[in-house]
Amino acid sequence: MKKSVISKREVFIFIACMFGVVAGLQIDKAIDRNRAVESLTKSVPFDGVVNSVSSDGSGTMTLDFREAAKKILPSVVSIDAVGVQEDLFGFQRTVAEQGSGVIINSEGYVITNAHVVADVARGTQITIQTSDNRSFPAKIIGVDVRSDLAVIKTDAKGLVAATIGSSKDLAVGEWVLAVGNPLGQSNTLSAGVVSNIGRDMETPNGWLLNTIQTDAAINPGNSGGALTNAKGEVVGINSAIISTTRASVGLGFAIPIDRAKPIIAELIAKGKVEYAEIGIVTPERQGLLQTEYFRRMYETELGAAPPANGMVIYNVNRNSPAAEAGILQYDVITAVNGQDVKDRQDYTKLTNLLRPGNTVSMTIFSKGKIREINLTLKKTFEN
Repeated sequence: MKKSVISKREVFIFIACMFGVVAGLQIDKAIDRNRAVESLTKSVPFDGVVNSVSSDGSGTMTLDFREAAKKILPSVVSIDAVGVQEDLFGFQRTVAEQGSGVIINSEGYVITNAHVVADVARGTQITIQTSDNRSFPAKIIGVDVRSDLAVIKTDAKGLVAATIGSSKDLAVGEWVLAVGNPLGQSNTLSAGVVSNIGRDMETPNGWLLNTIQTDAAINPGNSGGALTNAKGEVVGINSAIISTTRASVGLGFAIPIDRAKPIIAELIAKGKVEYAEIGIVTPERQGLLQTEYFRRMYETELGAAPPANGMVIYNVNRNSPAAEAGILQYDVITAVNGQDVKDRQDYTKLTNLLRPGNTVSMTIFSKGKIREINLTLKKTFEN
């Protein structure tokens, strides 16, 4: 059999053809990219966020938040709070907290987190520093630990109030900016997106409900600072992170501004927020109704097997709305306002922010029967 011999010229032609194919593919890709860029510039409206489409044909967007930064940075302050705490033996120690705040009007009202100013206890001295490095004393107007919101006030003049937006239309994937004083680094802005909405978080001070989750960097000291949309409008108050290191790992949470507005207004008007209690004592332990021992004991004592899910009532306070509605010790709450209650956690979330005058409907398992009751709440708790 005759061997096939490929000449150098044929090799050169083969390689040249391959280069031709590759070049052709690159040209096609370039054409596709240009079409994509053209389509992008036609379909994305300019709203001050998308600054330009890169000229290298990559089709990537260059994002520019300078206008948003100019708008929000003068309205975010750094907060230093110093106070005295006393232990059970009467010994006192000085406690200091750092955080952030948002100027909400020209009268000097500033909103922040309750945990920034409340944890330093009595004798609290508060100093705020503006973005132009002016420092002013401030005083506490009101603190609401349950919502983790507080209002402080300074008599300083020439303050720049933030533009307050709305959180109701926020969507996952939307750009947001976190502004504050992380780790003592004032006037810091970080960018990210809305990672999720409607997150419920249990903190040492209670539940944060329907929070905005973001991957914008939030670190200690950011508490009480602004979360804004890409236009620089405040849509949330930064409050908490989940982290194994106390530093940002991209899991930050903010209180939605629409939830904060009525609480802020009440703090300014009254210095406190009035809540209402139903008047029952709840168990500390979760999952009692899933425990075989408890289920047997319940059936033995009350003569009926309990439901699979719900919250067992340990006690009912006298003269409370619950007592007036006929709720009994060891009844089981299985729903509040039409939403299922599987355990104490669900119950706490559903009743955490109830106010005087609210009407609450409940589904109760009592002595083997299901009851539907309505309670009109009174002012039984003041924060």
